[in-house]
Amino acid sequence: KDRIIILEELSPYLSEDCINRHAAYSIETLINCSESEEEYKLILYSFNDYNNLYFASLDPNGVYVIQKIITKIPEHFREEFNINFTSIIGFASKSKYGIITAKKFLDYTKDKDLIERILILIRNDFITLANDKYGNYLIQYLLEKWADLPEGKEIKELILQNFKIMFQKKYSSFICEIYIKLLSEDEKIALIKTLGLDEFNNTNNQHVIKIMKLLGIYKKPNKY
Repeated sequence: KDRIIILEELSPYLSEDCINRHAAYSIETLINCSESEEEYKLILYSFNDYNNLYFASLDPNGVYVIQKIITKIPEHFREEFNINFTSIIGFASKSKYGIITAKKFLDYTKDKDLIERILILIRNDFITLANDKYGNYLIQYLLEKWADLPEGKEIKELILQNFKIMFQKKYSSFICEIYIKLLSEDEKIALIKTLGLDEFNNTNNQHVIKIMKLLGIYKKPNKY
């Protein structure tokens, strides 16, 4: 009862207050203690706003409050929140704090429609995410998480289509490493033949060399 009274007073301002490091911990505690639908609705009230959620998700204090919402409030109560977060997951993943929240969201979200929305966003922004300092971790994470699922097959196909570009770049080459480790020996051979990777044997690109060593086809250039 007391929590309801407190939440009714604070509800409109929670998403703004959570970026204050002094207030964030108290808000996390309120969320952690919540246990009723009424409390969940009051907590989510201001976080269901797209802009409020976006800024809180990128803030070093707000990020922990968002994560607490994701882990504490059951998915079926987070419908509007989930739709909004799915819309910003690409942007969030390109930030130091947002990528942590994005991974947490994927762990606690099972709704098939939301997963399909996320796949569409990744499909449309794949290369940008793959080459981003933090965004590449989202692709890596999904590649491993969905390795044996139809969604994982789609991620693998996107990597294969862009492999020749990705393995030459710093951040996207990390994705290529994970991808290769998931391949069978026959699939590795097919990858080498399909992409003609032998042509890169004289390269000085350290990212390419790393991947070619992983594939077992790197030949050290003869200096003489």
